Amino acid sequence: MKKGIAMVLSGLLAAMPLTGSITPKKADAAVSFTHQEWTGKNGNEKVFQVNRAPATCNAVPYQDAASAQSAVWEYNDREKSDYFQMLTGANEDWELTVKQNDQQASGLKNGFMNANYNANPADGWKTVQLPRSWTRLGFDFSIYTNVGEPWQSKYDSYVPAPNAPTNYNPVGLYRKKFTLDSTMQTGDRRIYIQFDGVESAYYVYVNGKEVGYSEDTFSPHRFDITDYLTSGENTLAVEVHKFCDGTWFEDQDMIYDGGIFRDVFLVSTPSVQISDYTVRTDLDNSYTNADLWIGVEVSNMTSSSKTGWTIEADAFDEEGNNILSGVSAQVSGVKENSKGTFEIKTTVKSPKLWSAETPNIYALLLTLKDDKGKVQEIVSTQLGFREIGFTRTEVNGSYQVTTKNWQAITINGKRLMLKGVNRHDTDPFYGKAVPQKTMEEDVRLMQQNNVNAIRTSHYSNDSYLYWLCNKYGMYVMG
Repeated sequence: MKKGIAMVLSGLLAAMPLTGSITPKKADAAVSFTHQEWTGKNGNEKVFQVNRAPATCNAVPYQDAASAQSAVWEYNDREKSDYFQMLTGANEDWELTVKQNDQQASGLKNGFMNANYNANPADGWKTVQLPRSWTRLGFDFSIYTNVGEPWQSKYDSYVPAPNAPTNYNPVGLYRKKFTLDSTMQTGDRRIYIQFDGVESAYYVYVNGKEVGYSEDTFSPHRFDITDYLTSGENTLAVEVHKFCDGTWFEDQDMIYDGGIFRDVFLVSTPSVQISDYTVRTDLDNSYTNADLWIGVEVSNMTSSSKTGWTIEADAFDEEGNNILSGVSAQVSGVKENSKGTFEIKTTVKSPKLWSAETPNIYALLLTLKDDKGKVQEIVSTQLGFREIGFTRTEVNGSYQVTTKNWQAITINGKRLMLKGVNRHDTDPFYGKAVPQKTMEEDVRLMQQNNVNAIRTSHYSNDSYLYWLCNKYGMYVMG
């Protein structure tokens, strides 16, 4: 019987030990946009990002341990962090216009990223609230396809792989004014902007300057905008292409809309920060005690080496009991503009186990302290202890299955039956932007009908859905 890796609730797998360099782009350094990245032509099929921060767990820092814990028990309490600022929501206005293709949008693209640009309603500009697909804001139309690409033969009769269509490929131009909260700027900190979901390729500008480019509709992306910001009001502009060369990879049985369909927000981190982490639990043979392993990546974005720092881990239940009591790891040294990964290992006696029937969750806190013992950063996430047992399917050199017998899949040593459904991000009023209340109702209705598993249909879902599944007890198959 193969023991599966237990619940990895947040963070990406990282090799141990790991070191690397960091070279953040400065605002006065040219960002190499060609504005052909989305086309898939002339080598651009190899370009999927420009100046994007590395993919990580996208942690949110908190000003104190109580706030960090609270955000585990109530998802939207993350907004109470002093270092988190929403740019989407009911009270946040954006300006948007959508044109049929890049050529038709070219006249507006020349200056729409500048602070003094006049978003004239005669050019189709509207004031909108996000997140919401632009097909639900009076622009463009939805497209459903199954086995074929979503190209429209009326406009583009033939599109060879890996090119993107050019005649019908709507381009949305977004503008947003914002002023950075004062708490975001305390001390030597970096400011990131995060886009949780954009369909499907987009360019980011801050105060008229090119910041970065990204593809991948359903994954969250961050850009370091520290050196692009000014005191007072700032101008954010985003150019979104509905289709790109990446659409060939994303194509599947679903509805295509377009635009910014998940949250956009700002995060402030210290220049020496917890940039990523991995959490693994391994139950013993009696499924009583657990080995807990945490790999924490620390990034030093300053011009001096850091030694003598520590990372502490705590895990609280909802009654406030700490089952770890500050186990820690020494940060042996991180050179200037570099990063390193450090591990915390401990055994947890008789933790409450997670399953769909008993979704026991702990609030895991990771605290970074400097060489004088002063807290520099606190991040948190859901933590569950569980272990999946399954029989690995073996194949020979001809990929013929050689396994003869399979044992039943188990959860914490008990037989597990998955009763699952496929799920897509789709809403009649918001497009791909599924409201939180709708996600909650999805989970509630599934559980009322004895469904205990969700298949995320080939793409990353919004982080809120994973939070709901962890909290209320749903298995997730990516």
